[in-house]
Amino acid sequence: RGSKGAYLICGDSQLVIRQMRGEYRVRTSHLLPLYEEALRLSSGLDVEFREVPRKQNRAGRLLE
Repeated sequence: RGSKGAYLICGDSQLVIRQMRGEYRVRTSHLLPLYEEALRLSSGLDVEFREVPRKQNRAGRLLE
């Protein structure tokens, strides 16, 4: 909190990344509050949402 730096958020879910970029709508009603909260938290920050191919998502694979 309070930090004004730039943030890079990477994910291998094309749908989620494109929703966060505003390219796709969120149509699933139970995900809408989570999406709105993510937008609220990222508003006013320098945030970039970037797609990462699943095979290159080493950090994500470590969480499996």
